[in-house]
Amino acid sequence: MQITEGTVPFRGNRTWYRIAGPWPARDRPPLLVLHGGPGVPHGYLWDLSDFSSRGRTVVFYDQSGCGRSGPLADPAEWTVATFAAEIDAVRAGLGLDRVHLFGHSWGGMLALSYALGRPDGLASLVPAGTPAASALFAAGVRGLPATLPGTVAETLARHEEAGTTDSEEYQAAAGEFYVRWMCRVTPYPDHVAEASARRTGSCTGRWSAPSGTSPAVSRTGT
Repeated sequence: MQITEGTVPFRGNRTWYRIAGPWPARDRPPLLVLHGGPGVPHGYLWDLSDFSSRGRTVVFYDQSGCGRSGPLADPAEWTVATFAAEIDAVRAGLGLDRVHLFGHSWGGMLALSYALGRPDGLASLVPAGTPAASALFAAGVRGLPATLPGTVAETLARHEEAGTTDSEEYQAAAGEFYVRWMCRVTPYPDHVAEASARRTGSCTGRWSAPSGTSPAVSRTGT
């Protein structure tokens, strides 16, 4: 499998990408992949690279603020508009005039919002594991921590309120949540474990806190 890596400029930083398959892409529009989180880099979706063995080039990138891409230092930049602009930056930097757009979880919410802008060259849209109604999603998520054992729910809520989602205590509690509702395969496959270890806690905690108290879902516009 041919692998191509590099960066494109975005708002004074660099957005890192990895391409699986022939590059430049040949006859078929490539699949552009938007990962979830926010704050969880693309690696857990690497199985999608198998499409390259069937002639479809697959383009992955780490959204700003996580993985190998540059940071978003100002929380005011953590908006759907910022991440939609980053899609345009990746497409422009790589010359992706026509793409199939795949988004998982938060990435699917971003893809839906992006598609509503009717961008040129969007061949298809595939949301996976994605809520289409943010209010219903938030309501459902808020009830999940109460089913967790012991003081896990209290730990999640306390750190999210304090803004200390990078703490080891919070990450351990969040792990209890993720193993029940994010990935039930244990142990995690290697590429999923690596992406989870690279998760950016401050971004994930602000946008998609397990307790459901995060304002992220209200910002999606979906």
